[in-house]
Amino acid sequence: MPDESSPLPRIRARGRSFLALVLSPEAALDDWLRGLDAQIARSPSFFVGKPIILDLGLLSADAEGLDGLLAALLARGVRIIAIEGGDRGWPAL
Repeated sequence: MPDESSPLPRIRARGRSFLALVLSPEAALDDWLRGLDAQIARSPSFFVGKPIILDLGLLSADAEGLDGLLAALLARGVRIIAIEGGDRGWPAL
């Protein structure tokens, strides 16, 4: 049983800089995904192992295909670590 009188460890939160790629999809998403497929075909390892931030600032909440975008990116090996530019109220998010 842990000793309840011992002090708790300090939790440290630090700022840190790191490099990540930012993808900014545009409507129509089907066309944009075809362009992404062409990029991946030209350079198959371009996104492999790289952290990607998905910037949805160019899309609206009702953009056709938004609800399947994350799955489509995952199927292409694109690993999303963060999303910006969208809103939690968007049904697709």
